[in-house]
Amino acid sequence: MRTYLRFLKEHKLYTLIEIIGISVALAFIIPLLSYANDLWRLDHENKDYDRIYTFTLWGNYLGGCFDQPEFLKSNIPEVEQTTLFSATRPADIKVGQESYSIELLLCDLDFFDFFPTRFISGNRNVLSDNTNALVSESFARKAGWGRDAVGKHFVLDNLEYTVEGIIGDYERSLMLPHDVVINIAGPTLQYYWKNPQRMHQKDLCLFKVKDGTDRDELIAKIRSAARNNYSSILYLEEASEEDVKRILEEQVKLFRYDELSDTSGGCLTASKSYLFDFVLILSLVLLMFALFNYIALNVAMGSFRAKEMATRRLLGSSRKDVLGIPYYRAGI
Repeated sequence: MRTYLRFLKEHKLYTLIEIIGISVALAFIIPLLSYANDLWRLDHENKDYDRIYTFTLWGNYLGGCFDQPEFLKSNIPEVEQTTLFSATRPADIKVGQESYSIELLLCDLDFFDFFPTRFISGNRNVLSDNTNALVSESFARKAGWGRDAVGKHFVLDNLEYTVEGIIGDYERSLMLPHDVVINIAGPTLQYYWKNPQRMHQKDLCLFKVKDGTDRDELIAKIRSAARNNYSSILYLEEASEEDVKRILEEQVKLFRYDELSDTSGGCLTASKSYLFDFVLILSLVLLMFALFNYIALNVAMGSFRAKEMATRRLLGSSRKDVLGIPYYRAGI
């Protein structure tokens, strides 16, 4: 080790080249790996991601309707839990005399089992009252409430709501950022409750299935039940048997939790699956180049160490030991 450190000291230029090469590579690799980790966490933030699905009647585009939770519970025995939510929608509210443009999320209470949420104050149960609301930490600051937001009031669609909890901002999450959360069963979306099969790209139903559920069997059951329940939406009434089969296969699709960001359709954070692979491969390639450069420089400097190697051979070192010294030093 002392010999190698002395060698590095004697050949400062080569040492500098090696240090700069590895430093530049790490300067790119560390942010890239951090970004790759964020992409992976995006699709795996729920520990039961491999048991959570949604189905759509729009082929490869996400979207749902308000009768999906009941449809699943009535027809698919493997379903353990469902949630219905309307993803972040722009809205205007009034706080006193001030008006704010916000991103509004409407959801049921089970939503928080599907999307990990940090409650600063209050809990999900406050939404049992349709006149209560949760606000994000950032909006509480924006409105001048800070940590004293609980008990404050605002007006949305001519209805007064009471803030009963504060949640942490969704950062690096599959769920898009939002400012205010209210119960989806409230009056805001009554049109969709009166027309429960009205599809909308902002509405989504997620469901969790029993452990060990086969995906192919699951989609087969959903398509079979959808043939009767959604025949008018899918225009199946007058279709031939062959066309019915084709339409069901093309339109009724199943997506798992870790596939949602790749097909978000605007209701969730979008991230293409190939992006994670590309970033990871790019990071590994940069790292390999840096390591090969480091090793190559050490091997190339063998001519400077020819005298040392000859001396070692005269002192009894084997050929194998002498040839391995450059690689050993590179490893250090």
